[in-house]
Amino acid sequence: MHPMLRRLDELAAHLATRPDTVALLGLGSAGAAHDRLDAHSDLDFFLVVADDAVARYVDSVDWLAAPCPVAYSFANERHGRKALYADGIFVEYAVFTVGELAGLSFTGARVVWQRPDAPTGLAESGAPPPPATPYDTVEFHLGEALTNLYVGLHREARGERLTASRFIQSYAVDRVLALARLTSPGTAHRRTGAIRSTRPGGWSRRTRRRSCRWRRWSPVTGPTGTPPGRRSTGCRRGSRCTRYSVRRSGACWRPRRTPPGRRHPARTPGRSRRPDRHRRPGPPRWTAPRRRPDRAARRGTAETAGRVRMRQAGDMRLATWNVNSVKARLPRLLDWLAGTGPDVVCLQETKCPDGAFPVAEVGELGYEVASHSDGRWNGVAILSRVGLADVTVGFPGEPGFPEPEARAISATCDGVRVWSVYVPNGRAPDDPHYAYKLSWFAALRDALEPELDSGGPVAVCGDFNVAPTDDDVWDPALFVTSTHVTPAERAALAALRDLGLSDVVPTPMKGPHPYTYWDYRAGMFHQNKGMRIDLVYASAAFARAVRSAYVDREARKGKGPSDHAPIVVDADLVPAVESF
Repeated sequence: MHPMLRRLDELAAHLATRPDTVALLGLGSAGAAHDRLDAHSDLDFFLVVADDAVARYVDSVDWLAAPCPVAYSFANERHGRKALYADGIFVEYAVFTVGELAGLSFTGARVVWQRPDAPTGLAESGAPPPPATPYDTVEFHLGEALTNLYVGLHREARGERLTASRFIQSYAVDRVLALARLTSPGTAHRRTGAIRSTRPGGWSRRTRRRSCRWRRWSPVTGPTGTPPGRRSTGCRRGSRCTRYSVRRSGACWRPRRTPPGRRHPARTPGRSRRPDRHRRPGPPRWTAPRRRPDRAARRGTAETAGRVRMRQAGDMRLATWNVNSVKARLPRLLDWLAGTGPDVVCLQETKCPDGAFPVAEVGELGYEVASHSDGRWNGVAILSRVGLADVTVGFPGEPGFPEPEARAISATCDGVRVWSVYVPNGRAPDDPHYAYKLSWFAALRDALEPELDSGGPVAVCGDFNVAPTDDDVWDPALFVTSTHVTPAERAALAALRDLGLSDVVPTPMKGPHPYTYWDYRAGMFHQNKGMRIDLVYASAAFARAVRSAYVDREARKGKGPSDHAPIVVDADLVPAVESF
Protein backbone atom coordinates (compact mmCIF):
# COMPACT_ATOMS: atom_id res chain seq x y z
CA MET A 1 0.00 0.00 0.00
CA HIS A 2 1.19 3.51 -0.81
CA PRO A 3 2.44 5.40 2.29
CA MET A 4 -0.12 8.17 1.77
CA LEU A 5 -3.02 5.73 1.59
CA ARG A 6 -1.64 4.05 4.71
CA ARG A 7 -1.51 7.46 6.42
CA LEU A 8 -5.17 8.05 5.56
CA ASP A 9 -6.10 4.66 7.00
CA GLU A 10 -4.16 5.46 10.19
CA LEU A 11 -5.97 8.77 10.49
CA ALA A 12 -9.30 7.05 9.91
CA ALA A 13 -8.56 4.50 12.66
CA HIS A 14 -7.79 7.32 15.09
CA LEU A 15 -10.79 9.44 14.09
CA ALA A 16 -13.11 6.46 14.60
CA THR A 17 -12.30 6.63 18.33
CA ARG A 18 -13.53 10.24 18.56
CA PRO A 19 -17.26 10.76 19.15
CA ASP A 20 -17.54 14.04 17.22
CA THR A 21 -16.24 12.82 13.83
CA VAL A 22 -18.48 11.61 11.01
CA ALA A 23 -16.37 10.71 7.94
CA LEU A 24 -13.01 11.06 6.17
CA LEU A 25 -13.00 11.67 2.39
CA GLY A 26 -9.90 11.37 0.21
CA LEU A 27 -9.51 13.86 -2.65
CA GLY A 28 -7.31 14.28 -5.69
CA SER A 29 -4.70 11.55 -6.01
CA ALA A 30 -5.87 10.19 -2.66
CA GLY A 31 -9.47 10.08 -3.89
CA ALA A 32 -11.15 8.01 -6.55
CA ALA A 33 -8.09 8.29 -8.82
CA HIS A 34 -5.63 7.08 -6.19
CA ASP A 35 -3.77 5.03 -8.81
CA ARG A 36 -2.02 8.34 -9.70
CA LEU A 37 -0.23 8.43 -6.35
CA ASP A 38 3.55 8.54 -6.45
CA ALA A 39 6.41 9.80 -4.30
CA HIS A 40 5.72 13.41 -5.29
CA SER A 41 1.98 13.50 -4.56
CA ASP A 42 0.42 15.47 -1.73
CA LEU A 43 -2.42 14.25 0.47
CA ASP A 44 -5.77 16.06 0.17
CA PHE A 45 -8.85 15.20 2.22
CA PHE A 46 -12.05 16.45 3.82
CA LEU A 47 -12.85 15.73 7.45
CA VAL A 48 -16.56 15.72 8.28
CA VAL A 49 -17.38 16.41 11.95
CA ALA A 50 -20.28 17.25 14.22
CA ASP A 51 -21.90 20.67 13.99
CA ASP A 52 -20.06 22.17 16.95
CA ALA A 53 -16.63 20.64 16.29
CA VAL A 54 -15.32 22.44 13.19
CA ALA A 55 -13.31 25.11 14.98
CA ARG A 56 -11.78 22.55 17.31
CA TYR A 57 -10.44 20.40 14.47
CA VAL A 58 -9.22 23.39 12.44
CA ASP A 59 -7.42 25.13 15.32
CA SER A 60 -5.79 22.00 16.75
CA VAL A 61 -3.64 19.40 14.99
CA ASP A 62 -3.38 16.90 17.85
CA TRP A 63 -5.65 14.50 15.95
CA LEU A 64 -3.56 14.99 12.80
CA ALA A 65 -0.36 14.12 14.69
CA ALA A 66 -1.74 10.81 15.97
CA PRO A 67 -0.07 8.66 13.29
CA CYS A 68 3.08 10.81 12.87
CA PRO A 69 4.44 14.10 14.33
CA VAL A 70 3.55 17.26 12.40
CA ALA A 71 6.59 19.40 11.56
CA TYR A 72 4.75 22.45 10.24
CA SER A 73 1.16 23.62 9.75
CA PHE A 74 -0.85 26.80 9.25
CA ALA A 75 -4.46 27.76 8.65
CA ASN A 76 -4.86 28.80 5.02
CA GLU A 77 -8.62 29.41 5.22
CA ARG A 78 -11.47 29.40 7.71
CA HIS A 79 -12.16 25.70 7.26
CA GLY A 80 -8.73 24.30 6.43
CA ARG A 81 -5.04 23.97 7.02
CA LYS A 82 -1.89 22.86 5.25
CA ALA A 83 0.60 20.71 7.12
CA LEU A 84 3.85 18.83 6.64
CA TYR A 85 4.51 15.60 8.51
CA ALA A 86 7.95 14.89 9.89
CA ASP A 87 8.36 12.06 7.38
CA GLY A 88 7.81 14.43 4.42
CA ILE A 89 4.14 13.77 3.61
CA PHE A 90 2.43 17.06 2.78
CA VAL A 91 -1.30 17.35 3.50
CA GLU A 92 -3.98 19.89 2.69
CA TYR A 93 -7.35 19.42 4.31
CA ALA A 94 -10.58 21.13 5.24
CA VAL A 95 -13.08 20.45 8.02
CA PHE A 96 -16.84 20.69 7.41
CA THR A 97 -20.11 19.67 8.92
CA VAL A 98 -22.52 17.47 6.98
CA GLY A 99 -24.63 20.51 6.08
CA GLU A 100 -21.62 22.53 4.89
CA LEU A 101 -20.32 19.64 2.81
CA ALA A 102 -23.65 19.46 0.98
CA GLY A 103 -23.08 22.97 -0.33
CA LEU A 104 -19.60 22.35 -1.74
CA SER A 105 -18.59 21.65 -5.32
CA PHE A 106 -15.93 18.95 -5.64
CA THR A 107 -15.14 15.88 -7.75
CA GLY A 108 -13.29 12.59 -7.40
CA ALA A 109 -13.89 12.09 -3.68
CA ARG A 110 -13.53 8.69 -2.03
CA VAL A 111 -14.92 7.60 1.33
CA VAL A 112 -11.98 6.41 3.41
CA TRP A 113 -14.06 5.96 6.56
CA GLN A 114 -17.49 6.92 7.82
CA ARG A 115 -19.68 6.03 10.77
CA PRO A 116 -22.39 3.45 10.15
CA ASP A 117 -25.07 6.05 10.87
CA ALA A 118 -23.52 8.72 8.62
CA PRO A 119 -25.70 10.10 5.80
CA THR A 120 -25.33 8.48 2.39
CA GLY A 121 -23.80 10.25 -0.57
CA LEU A 122 -21.10 12.15 1.31
CA ALA A 123 -18.67 11.69 -1.58
CA GLU A 124 -21.07 13.32 -4.04
CA SER A 125 -20.80 17.04 -4.73
CA GLY A 126 -23.55 19.52 -3.88
CA ALA A 127 -24.21 23.05 -5.06
CA PRO A 128 -21.20 25.41 -5.34
CA PRO A 129 -20.84 27.72 -2.33
CA PRO A 130 -20.44 31.49 -2.57
CA PRO A 131 -16.81 32.56 -3.13
CA ALA A 132 -14.85 32.89 0.08
CA THR A 133 -12.86 36.00 0.90
CA PRO A 134 -9.13 35.12 1.04
CA TYR A 135 -7.14 35.89 4.11
CA ASP A 136 -4.80 38.87 3.98
CA THR A 137 -2.46 38.20 6.86
CA VAL A 138 1.27 37.65 7.15
CA GLU A 139 0.74 34.07 8.34
CA PHE A 140 -1.54 33.28 5.40
CA HIS A 141 0.78 34.63 2.67
CA LEU A 142 3.91 33.15 4.27
CA GLY A 143 2.31 29.73 4.61
CA GLU A 144 0.95 29.81 1.06
CA ALA A 145 4.37 30.80 -0.32
CA LEU A 146 6.22 28.03 1.52
CA THR A 147 3.72 25.28 0.75
CA ASN A 148 3.34 26.22 -2.92
CA LEU A 149 7.12 26.25 -3.22
CA TYR A 150 7.27 22.81 -1.61
CA VAL A 151 4.65 21.37 -3.96
CA GLY A 152 6.28 23.04 -6.97
CA LEU A 153 9.68 21.52 -6.22
CA HIS A 154 8.13 18.07 -6.08
CA ARG A 155 6.38 18.68 -9.41
CA GLU A 156 9.79 19.61 -10.85
CA ALA A 157 11.32 16.43 -9.44
CA ARG A 158 8.48 14.46 -11.05
CA GLY A 159 9.26 16.06 -14.39
CA GLU A 160 6.13 18.23 -14.60
CA ARG A 161 7.98 21.41 -15.45
CA LEU A 162 5.00 23.49 -16.54
CA THR A 163 3.05 22.72 -13.39
CA ALA A 164 6.16 23.33 -11.28
CA SER A 165 6.72 26.74 -12.83
CA ARG A 166 3.10 27.65 -12.14
CA PHE A 167 3.39 26.73 -8.46
CA ILE A 168 6.78 28.38 -7.96
CA GLN A 169 6.79 31.37 -10.31
CA SER A 170 3.13 32.25 -9.99
CA TYR A 171 1.48 31.02 -6.81
CA ALA A 172 4.50 31.23 -4.48
CA VAL A 173 5.89 34.49 -5.88
CA ASP A 174 2.47 36.15 -5.74
CA ARG A 175 2.30 35.38 -2.03
CA VAL A 176 5.82 36.70 -1.48
CA LEU A 177 4.85 39.98 -3.14
CA ALA A 178 1.72 40.18 -1.01
CA LEU A 179 3.85 39.47 2.05
CA ALA A 180 6.23 42.27 1.09
CA ARG A 181 3.27 44.60 0.74
CA LEU A 182 2.15 43.82 4.29
CA THR A 183 5.56 43.89 5.95
CA SER A 184 7.34 46.78 4.16
CA PRO A 185 7.26 50.01 6.24
CA GLY A 186 4.92 52.69 4.94
CA THR A 187 3.34 50.59 2.19
CA ALA A 188 0.13 49.40 3.83
CA HIS A 189 -1.78 52.57 2.91
CA ARG A 190 -0.77 52.65 -0.76
CA ARG A 191 -3.30 51.74 -3.38
CA THR A 192 -2.38 49.01 -5.83
CA GLY A 193 -0.97 50.53 -9.01
CA ALA A 194 -0.84 54.12 -7.68
CA ILE A 195 2.44 55.91 -8.29
CA ARG A 196 2.70 59.04 -6.19
CA SER A 197 5.31 61.70 -6.66
CA THR A 198 7.17 63.60 -3.97
CA ARG A 199 8.05 66.38 -6.43
CA PRO A 200 6.63 69.88 -5.87
CA GLY A 201 3.32 70.34 -7.62
CA GLY A 202 2.39 66.69 -7.33
CA TRP A 203 2.95 65.65 -10.95
CA SER A 204 2.59 61.91 -11.46
CA ARG A 205 5.65 60.11 -12.73
CA ARG A 206 3.44 58.31 -15.20
CA THR A 207 3.30 61.45 -17.36
CA ARG A 208 7.07 61.72 -17.63
CA ARG A 209 7.96 60.14 -20.94
CA ARG A 210 11.01 60.30 -23.07
CA SER A 211 11.45 63.31 -25.30
CA CYS A 212 10.53 62.72 -28.92
CA ARG A 213 13.39 63.53 -31.26
CA TRP A 214 11.07 64.00 -34.23
CA ARG A 215 9.83 67.52 -33.32
CA ARG A 216 9.16 70.18 -35.90
CA TRP A 217 11.60 72.93 -35.04
CA SER A 218 11.67 76.63 -35.73
CA PRO A 219 14.60 78.74 -34.49
CA VAL A 220 12.15 81.56 -33.74
CA THR A 221 9.07 80.00 -32.22
CA GLY A 222 10.47 76.70 -31.04
CA PRO A 223 8.32 73.78 -32.20
CA THR A 224 6.65 74.80 -35.45
CA GLY A 225 3.20 76.26 -34.95
CA THR A 226 3.65 76.81 -31.22
CA PRO A 227 3.53 80.46 -30.09
CA PRO A 228 6.26 81.57 -27.70
CA GLY A 229 5.48 80.73 -24.09
CA ARG A 230 3.09 77.92 -25.02
CA ARG A 231 3.84 74.23 -24.64
CA SER A 232 3.09 71.60 -27.23
CA THR A 233 4.37 68.20 -28.11
CA GLY A 234 5.49 69.70 -31.42
CA CYS A 235 5.44 66.24 -33.00
CA ARG A 236 3.84 65.61 -36.35
CA ARG A 237 2.18 62.60 -34.85
CA GLY A 238 0.33 64.82 -32.39
CA SER A 239 -1.62 62.90 -29.74
CA ARG A 240 -0.39 59.60 -31.14
CA CYS A 241 3.14 60.34 -30.02
CA THR A 242 4.04 58.73 -26.72
CA ARG A 243 7.62 59.93 -26.65
CA TYR A 244 7.37 63.40 -25.17
CA SER A 245 7.85 64.97 -21.74
CA VAL A 246 5.37 66.97 -19.72
CA ARG A 247 7.39 69.07 -17.30
CA ARG A 248 6.46 71.40 -14.52
CA SER A 249 6.89 75.17 -14.75
CA GLY A 250 10.45 76.44 -14.91
CA ALA A 251 11.46 73.98 -17.63
CA CYS A 252 12.02 75.12 -21.18
CA TRP A 253 11.69 73.19 -24.40
CA ARG A 254 14.90 71.79 -25.79
CA PRO A 255 13.75 69.61 -28.64
CA ARG A 256 16.29 67.93 -30.86
CA ARG A 257 16.66 68.66 -34.52
CA THR A 258 15.95 65.83 -36.89
CA PRO A 259 19.35 64.33 -37.71
CA PRO A 260 20.56 64.99 -41.28
CA GLY A 261 19.37 62.38 -43.73
CA ARG A 262 16.67 61.03 -41.37
CA ARG A 263 12.93 61.51 -41.47
CA HIS A 264 10.19 61.31 -38.88
CA PRO A 265 9.09 57.65 -38.64
CA ALA A 266 5.46 58.59 -39.15
CA ARG A 267 6.39 60.17 -42.51
CA THR A 268 8.79 57.57 -43.83
CA PRO A 269 7.49 56.32 -47.22
CA GLY A 270 6.33 52.72 -47.17
CA ARG A 271 6.21 52.61 -43.37
CA SER A 272 2.82 52.05 -41.82
CA ARG A 273 1.81 54.08 -38.80
CA ARG A 274 0.17 50.93 -37.46
CA PRO A 275 2.52 48.02 -38.08
CA ASP A 276 -0.11 45.50 -37.03
CA ARG A 277 -2.58 46.68 -39.68
CA HIS A 278 -1.16 44.41 -42.38
CA ARG A 279 -0.55 41.34 -40.24
CA ARG A 280 -1.49 38.10 -41.88
CA PRO A 281 -4.62 36.66 -40.23
CA GLY A 282 -4.38 33.45 -38.29
CA PRO A 283 -2.39 32.18 -35.32
CA PRO A 284 1.21 33.31 -34.87
CA ARG A 285 3.79 31.10 -36.49
CA TRP A 286 6.75 29.65 -34.63
CA THR A 287 10.00 31.04 -35.97
CA ALA A 288 13.50 30.53 -34.71
CA PRO A 289 14.76 33.59 -32.83
CA ARG A 290 17.17 35.90 -34.62
CA ARG A 291 20.75 35.29 -33.70
CA ARG A 292 23.28 38.08 -33.64
CA PRO A 293 26.98 37.32 -33.34
CA ASP A 294 27.27 40.03 -30.67
CA ARG A 295 24.29 38.69 -28.74
CA ALA A 296 25.36 35.09 -28.21
CA ALA A 297 24.20 35.32 -24.63
CA ARG A 298 20.58 35.38 -25.85
CA ARG A 299 20.77 31.70 -26.67
CA GLY A 300 23.41 31.02 -24.04
CA THR A 301 27.13 30.65 -23.79
CA ALA A 302 29.33 28.42 -21.73
CA GLU A 303 28.74 30.82 -18.85
CA THR A 304 25.00 31.41 -19.26
CA ALA A 305 24.18 27.76 -19.93
CA GLY A 306 25.48 26.92 -16.50
CA ARG A 307 23.03 29.38 -14.95
CA VAL A 308 20.04 27.47 -16.25
CA ARG A 309 20.57 24.74 -13.70
CA MET A 310 22.82 24.99 -10.68
CA ARG A 311 25.01 21.92 -11.01
CA GLN A 312 26.52 20.41 -7.90
CA ALA A 313 29.36 17.92 -7.66
CA GLY A 314 28.14 14.47 -8.65
CA ASP A 315 25.00 15.71 -10.39
CA MET A 316 24.52 14.76 -14.02
CA ARG A 317 21.73 15.64 -16.42
CA LEU A 318 21.83 13.15 -19.28
CA ALA A 319 19.68 13.46 -22.39
CA THR A 320 19.12 11.53 -25.60
CA TRP A 321 17.45 12.88 -28.73
CA ASN A 322 16.98 11.65 -32.28
CA VAL A 323 17.23 15.07 -33.96
CA ASN A 324 16.59 13.81 -37.52
CA SER A 325 19.34 15.98 -39.07
CA VAL A 326 21.43 18.19 -36.83
CA LYS A 327 21.78 20.88 -39.51
CA ALA A 328 18.03 21.17 -40.13
CA ARG A 329 17.37 21.25 -36.39
CA LEU A 330 20.36 23.39 -35.32
CA PRO A 331 18.44 26.51 -34.14
CA ARG A 332 16.06 24.37 -32.11
CA LEU A 333 18.92 22.25 -30.75
CA LEU A 334 20.88 25.30 -29.57
CA ASP A 335 17.83 26.84 -27.88
CA TRP A 336 16.99 23.53 -26.23
CA LEU A 337 20.54 23.04 -24.97
CA ALA A 338 20.62 26.55 -23.50
CA GLY A 339 17.20 26.16 -21.91
CA THR A 340 17.46 22.61 -20.56
CA GLY A 341 21.15 22.64 -19.66
CA PRO A 342 22.02 18.93 -20.00
CA ASP A 343 25.55 17.90 -19.08
CA VAL A 344 25.71 15.06 -21.60
CA VAL A 345 23.59 14.68 -24.75
CA CYS A 346 23.37 11.65 -27.03
CA LEU A 347 22.21 12.50 -30.56
CA GLN A 348 21.00 10.14 -33.27
CA GLU A 349 20.32 10.58 -36.99
CA THR A 350 22.68 13.53 -37.17
CA LYS A 351 22.96 13.01 -40.97
CA CYS A 352 25.99 15.27 -41.03
CA PRO A 353 29.58 14.45 -42.05
CA ASP A 354 31.99 14.63 -39.15
CA GLY A 355 33.82 17.59 -40.68
CA ALA A 356 30.58 19.55 -41.09
CA PHE A 357 29.20 19.02 -37.59
CA PRO A 358 28.42 22.43 -35.95
CA VAL A 359 31.17 22.11 -33.38
CA ALA A 360 31.67 25.87 -33.03
CA GLU A 361 27.98 26.57 -32.38
CA VAL A 362 27.58 24.00 -29.62
CA GLY A 363 31.03 24.91 -28.36
CA GLU A 364 29.68 28.37 -27.47
CA LEU A 365 27.51 26.57 -24.93
CA GLY A 366 30.50 24.78 -23.43
CA TYR A 367 30.11 21.38 -25.08
CA GLU A 368 32.80 19.11 -26.48
CA VAL A 369 31.73 16.96 -29.42
CA ALA A 370 32.38 13.38 -30.47
CA SER A 371 30.68 12.58 -33.78
CA HIS A 372 30.41 9.53 -36.01
CA SER A 373 28.55 9.96 -39.30
CA ASP A 374 28.85 9.17 -42.97
CA GLY A 375 26.88 12.22 -44.07
CA ARG A 376 23.60 11.29 -45.72
CA TRP A 377 22.03 8.80 -43.34
CA ASN A 378 22.33 7.59 -39.78
CA GLY A 379 24.94 9.33 -37.65
CA VAL A 380 25.43 9.51 -33.87
CA ALA A 381 27.15 11.98 -31.57
CA ILE A 382 27.85 12.73 -27.92
CA LEU A 383 27.97 16.29 -26.57
CA SER A 384 29.49 16.79 -23.13
CA ARG A 385 30.42 19.70 -20.91
CA VAL A 386 31.75 17.45 -18.14
CA GLY A 387 34.58 15.85 -20.11
CA LEU A 388 34.84 13.53 -23.09
CA ALA A 389 37.43 10.75 -22.83
CA ASP A 390 38.11 7.31 -24.33
CA VAL A 391 35.93 7.94 -27.37
CA THR A 392 35.16 4.74 -29.32
CA VAL A 393 33.51 4.76 -32.73
CA GLY A 394 31.38 1.69 -33.38
CA PHE A 395 32.18 -1.51 -31.50
CA PRO A 396 34.06 -4.78 -32.12
CA GLY A 397 32.15 -7.24 -34.27
CA GLU A 398 29.67 -4.64 -35.50
CA PRO A 399 27.87 -6.06 -38.57
CA GLY A 400 27.20 -4.07 -41.71
CA PHE A 401 24.67 -3.70 -44.50
CA PRO A 402 26.85 -4.61 -46.23
CA GLU A 403 29.45 -2.32 -44.61
CA PRO A 404 29.29 -1.13 -40.96
CA GLU A 405 27.26 2.05 -40.63
CA ALA A 406 27.53 5.06 -38.32
CA ARG A 407 25.24 3.75 -35.59
CA ALA A 408 27.19 3.69 -32.33
CA ILE A 409 29.65 5.85 -30.41
CA SER A 410 30.72 5.71 -26.78
CA ALA A 411 32.76 7.90 -24.43
CA THR A 412 33.49 8.41 -20.74
CA CYS A 413 31.88 11.56 -19.32
CA ASP A 414 32.64 12.46 -15.71
CA GLY A 415 33.19 8.80 -14.80
CA VAL A 416 30.12 7.48 -16.63
CA ARG A 417 30.45 5.34 -19.73
CA VAL A 418 27.89 6.76 -22.16
CA TRP A 419 26.72 5.09 -25.38
CA SER A 420 24.74 6.77 -28.15
CA VAL A 421 23.18 4.15 -30.42
CA TYR A 422 20.89 4.21 -33.44
CA VAL A 423 19.60 0.69 -33.96
CA PRO A 424 18.71 -0.32 -37.55
CA ASN A 425 15.03 0.10 -38.42
CA GLY A 426 14.44 -3.39 -39.81
CA ARG A 427 11.97 -2.13 -42.44
CA ALA A 428 9.83 -5.27 -42.57
CA PRO A 429 10.00 -8.76 -41.00
CA ASP A 430 10.70 -10.35 -44.39
CA ASP A 431 13.32 -7.74 -45.39
CA PRO A 432 17.07 -8.48 -45.16
CA HIS A 433 17.35 -5.35 -43.06
CA TYR A 434 15.37 -7.12 -40.33
CA ALA A 435 17.98 -9.89 -40.04
CA TYR A 436 20.65 -7.18 -40.01
CA LYS A 437 18.85 -5.50 -37.11
CA LEU A 438 18.79 -8.69 -35.02
CA SER A 439 22.47 -9.43 -35.69
CA TRP A 440 23.32 -5.80 -34.79
CA PHE A 441 21.53 -6.23 -31.44
CA ALA A 442 23.46 -9.44 -30.74
CA ALA A 443 26.81 -7.80 -31.52
CA LEU A 444 25.91 -4.82 -29.30
CA ARG A 445 25.15 -7.19 -26.44
CA ASP A 446 28.56 -8.82 -26.81
CA ALA A 447 30.27 -5.41 -26.83
CA LEU A 448 28.44 -4.19 -23.72
CA GLU A 449 29.04 -7.27 -21.59
CA PRO A 450 32.69 -6.57 -20.64
CA GLU A 451 31.93 -2.93 -19.82
CA LEU A 452 29.06 -3.94 -17.53
CA ASP A 453 31.23 -6.55 -15.81
CA SER A 454 33.36 -3.71 -14.43
CA GLY A 455 30.46 -2.62 -12.20
CA GLY A 456 30.82 1.08 -13.00
CA PRO A 457 28.04 3.44 -14.13
CA VAL A 458 27.03 2.82 -17.75
CA ALA A 459 24.19 4.45 -19.74
CA VAL A 460 23.16 3.15 -23.15
CA CYS A 461 20.95 5.77 -24.79
CA GLY A 462 19.37 6.23 -28.17
CA ASP A 463 16.79 5.26 -30.72
CA PHE A 464 16.39 1.49 -30.33
CA ASN A 465 13.57 1.20 -32.91
CA VAL A 466 11.79 -1.30 -30.64
CA ALA A 467 8.80 -0.73 -28.38
CA PRO A 468 9.51 -2.84 -25.25
CA THR A 469 5.83 -3.66 -24.52
CA ASP A 470 2.40 -3.20 -26.03
CA ASP A 471 1.83 -0.31 -23.63
CA ASP A 472 4.55 1.55 -25.52
CA VAL A 473 2.52 1.62 -28.75
CA TRP A 474 -0.63 3.70 -29.19
CA ASP A 475 -2.45 0.86 -31.00
CA PRO A 476 -0.66 -2.52 -30.96
CA ALA A 477 -3.23 -4.02 -33.35
CA LEU A 478 -1.97 -1.79 -36.17
CA PHE A 479 1.59 -3.14 -35.84
CA VAL A 480 0.90 -6.87 -35.89
CA THR A 481 2.61 -7.34 -39.25
CA SER A 482 5.22 -4.60 -38.74
CA THR A 483 8.62 -4.29 -37.16
CA HIS A 484 9.35 -2.63 -33.80
CA VAL A 485 6.97 -4.97 -31.93
CA THR A 486 7.90 -8.47 -33.10
CA PRO A 487 8.83 -11.12 -30.50
CA ALA A 488 12.34 -11.46 -31.95
CA GLU A 489 13.05 -7.73 -31.60
CA ARG A 490 11.72 -7.61 -28.05
CA ALA A 491 13.75 -10.70 -27.19
CA ALA A 492 16.88 -8.97 -28.48
CA LEU A 493 16.06 -5.99 -26.28
CA ALA A 494 15.44 -8.28 -23.30
CA ALA A 495 18.86 -9.82 -23.86
CA LEU A 496 20.39 -6.41 -23.14
CA ARG A 497 18.44 -6.19 -19.89
CA ASP A 498 19.67 -9.65 -18.97
CA LEU A 499 23.15 -8.15 -18.80
CA GLY A 500 22.02 -6.09 -15.80
CA LEU A 501 20.70 -3.02 -17.62
CA SER A 502 17.53 -1.34 -16.35
CA ASP A 503 14.99 0.51 -18.46
CA VAL A 504 14.76 4.09 -17.14
CA VAL A 505 11.11 4.79 -17.98
CA PRO A 506 10.51 8.56 -18.18
CA THR A 507 7.49 10.46 -16.92
CA PRO A 508 5.14 11.56 -19.73
CA MET A 509 4.21 15.24 -20.04
CA LYS A 510 0.81 14.34 -21.52
CA GLY A 511 -1.30 11.24 -21.16
CA PRO A 512 -0.42 7.99 -19.41
CA HIS A 513 2.23 6.80 -21.89
CA PRO A 514 5.76 8.24 -22.21
CA TYR A 515 5.86 8.18 -26.00
CA THR A 516 8.99 9.57 -27.65
CA TYR A 517 8.15 9.22 -31.36
CA TRP A 518 5.18 10.44 -33.38
CA ASP A 519 4.85 10.16 -37.15
CA TYR A 520 4.72 13.46 -39.04
CA ARG A 521 1.56 12.45 -40.89
CA ALA A 522 -2.15 12.79 -40.05
CA GLY A 523 -1.73 14.81 -36.88
CA MET A 524 -0.32 11.86 -34.97
CA PHE A 525 1.47 14.07 -32.47
CA HIS A 526 -1.55 16.20 -31.59
CA GLN A 527 -3.60 13.03 -31.10
CA ASN A 528 -0.77 11.54 -29.02
CA LYS A 529 -0.61 8.48 -31.25
CA GLY A 530 3.01 7.61 -30.68
CA MET A 531 5.54 4.99 -29.65
CA ARG A 532 8.23 4.68 -26.99
CA ILE A 533 11.24 3.58 -29.00
CA ASP A 534 13.86 5.98 -27.60
CA LEU A 535 15.28 4.41 -24.46
CA VAL A 536 17.81 4.91 -21.70
CA TYR A 537 19.25 1.63 -20.40
CA ALA A 538 21.27 2.02 -17.21
CA SER A 539 23.65 -0.25 -15.35
CA ALA A 540 22.92 -0.95 -11.69
CA ALA A 541 25.37 1.77 -10.58
CA PHE A 542 23.73 4.41 -12.77
CA ALA A 543 20.15 3.26 -12.14
CA ARG A 544 20.63 3.69 -8.39
CA ALA A 545 21.67 7.31 -8.97
CA VAL A 546 18.65 8.26 -11.12
CA ARG A 547 16.42 10.83 -9.38
CA SER A 548 13.97 11.59 -12.18
CA ALA A 549 13.39 11.25 -15.91
CA TYR A 550 10.90 12.82 -18.30
CA VAL A 551 10.03 13.14 -21.98
CA ASP A 552 10.43 16.76 -23.11
CA ARG A 553 7.33 16.82 -25.27
CA GLU A 554 7.62 20.59 -25.78
CA ALA A 555 10.64 20.03 -28.04
CA ARG A 556 8.38 18.12 -30.47
CA LYS A 557 6.09 21.14 -30.96
CA GLY A 558 6.35 24.11 -33.30
CA LYS A 559 7.53 24.47 -36.86
CA GLY A 560 10.04 22.01 -38.30
CA PRO A 561 10.59 19.73 -35.29
CA SER A 562 12.16 16.30 -35.22
CA ASP A 563 9.68 13.43 -35.15
CA HIS A 564 11.24 12.37 -31.82
CA ALA A 565 11.23 14.08 -28.43
CA PRO A 566 14.25 14.09 -26.11
CA ILE A 567 14.44 12.15 -22.86
CA VAL A 568 16.07 13.96 -19.92
CA VAL A 569 17.45 12.02 -16.93
CA ASP A 570 18.73 13.58 -13.70
CA ALA A 571 21.11 11.52 -11.60
CA ASP A 572 23.09 12.00 -8.39
CA LEU A 573 26.25 10.03 -8.98
CA VAL A 574 28.08 10.73 -5.73
CA PRO A 575 26.59 7.84 -3.73
CA ALA A 576 26.57 5.63 -6.78
CA VAL A 577 30.27 6.12 -7.50
CA GLU A 578 31.34 5.93 -3.86
CA SER A 579 29.67 2.55 -3.50
CA PHE A 580 32.27 0.95 -5.75
